[in-house]
Amino acid sequence: MKNIFTKILISFLFILVFCGCGEKKHKNSYTLNRQDFRDFVLGKGEFVPVLEQEVNVPMGIWSTVSFLEDEGKEVKKDDIIAEFDTQDIKSRNIWSLRSLERNEINLKKTIEDNIYEFERENKQYEIALMRKELFLFKNKLFEKGKIKEEIENAKKRLEITKLQFDFEKAFYAEKEKMFKAGYISQLEIERFRNNLKISQYSYENEISSFNELANFPSENEKKLNDLNISKSVLEFENTSKDMEASRISRELNEKSMKMRIERSKKDSMRVEDRIKKSTLKSPIDGVLMYVTGWDGKIRVGGRVWSGMSFLKVTDFENLKIRGNVSQKDIERLKDSMEVEIFPIAFPGKVINGKLIKIGKLGKLKYSSDEKGVKEFEVEIEFEGELEGIKPNFSAEFRIFDRKYKNVFVIPKETVIEDENGVFVNIINFSGIKKTKIDFIGKNSDYYFVEKGLSDGQKILFNF
Repeated sequence: MKNIFTKILISFLFILVFCGCGEKKHKNSYTLNRQDFRDFVLGKGEFVPVLEQEVNVPMGIWSTVSFLEDEGKEVKKDDIIAEFDTQDIKSRNIWSLRSLERNEINLKKTIEDNIYEFERENKQYEIALMRKELFLFKNKLFEKGKIKEEIENAKKRLEITKLQFDFEKAFYAEKEKMFKAGYISQLEIERFRNNLKISQYSYENEISSFNELANFPSENEKKLNDLNISKSVLEFENTSKDMEASRISRELNEKSMKMRIERSKKDSMRVEDRIKKSTLKSPIDGVLMYVTGWDGKIRVGGRVWSGMSFLKVTDFENLKIRGNVSQKDIERLKDSMEVEIFPIAFPGKVINGKLIKIGKLGKLKYSSDEKGVKEFEVEIEFEGELEGIKPNFSAEFRIFDRKYKNVFVIPKETVIEDENGVFVNIINFSGIKKTKIDFIGKNSDYYFVEKGLSDGQKILFNF
């Protein structure tokens, strides 16, 4: 009986010693407890203005600054914040307007001259055509042998019109006596006088026609008429060609003048546009800031060029977070995820926000490390006034993406991964047991397990 008691006492002491030594040896352990956990992505950033617009030198402007609003001044939208020297372009605008006026006057004069030239050439054309037709008509008379017949007919017409004229002359003399005697009126005597003039005109016209036919060229002169026909036809053709060439020349000249006017108008519009662009206005309400360039901040008299960024207007009343997250977490992020923000300058302060922008292009965390981990830029918005927080204050943030309920949250430092699976070392009275786990999710810091473990179990860190 005594030996049995002794053995039991020795066993109890052995267990007591073993347990005490085990706790001392495995004090770098983690105790498991089921809990609800909101998984998140960590990031760092700073408070920046929501609205901040750069003011660039407009395209086409190469000048010097003639006016610049004070840096740090609060400005309203459309307030003038800078002006460029426009003396040269204003002088050019005066020259352009004068050139435009001169070209318009020249065009008007050219059009008037062209109308006159057209009428003059048209008369020459008609004369050439009449001369050609005249010689052709004479030639037809030669060919048909009707000259003698025409002369006889003309002679008869002349005799008839002479008789008519003599009759009208005698008749008028009789009526004139009656008028003087008061038998007919002034109106009637005027009508008889007109009849006499018409008869006289017909008689004289027949005399001219008869003389023209009587003096018509002889057969020897037919050759000369043929030559005149050739000359008149050639003259007519040349006149037609000259008219067409002149028409084309006039049209080209007018077109050239109109093109000069159009160039002058466009030049004037460009100059006026440059003058307009030489006055810069604030795009938003905010505080005016100077941009530091390679030659420092711009000053009055400084040179500026097209596209140059030299001013910005910042709205410091409304802020947002601009920060970075690691590339290994970027795929987990989606727009509108909830965010908790922790301002570094205010320990313990938490600000609720929402993810509004996720960067598409990563950049190296350290520019000198070409093989380093890249980061992606994100932006976070929040509501409410932030008392005491200023632009460029640093902050850390958590972007929540997944929720786990009643799970074991296992630090990654306790996990062993190999080709056979994922394991943890569980501490028990018999020592350390390597146990495989089935996790339902993980992030860069934790594994999340639903089954296979128990509350109160301790797992060993892999330190």
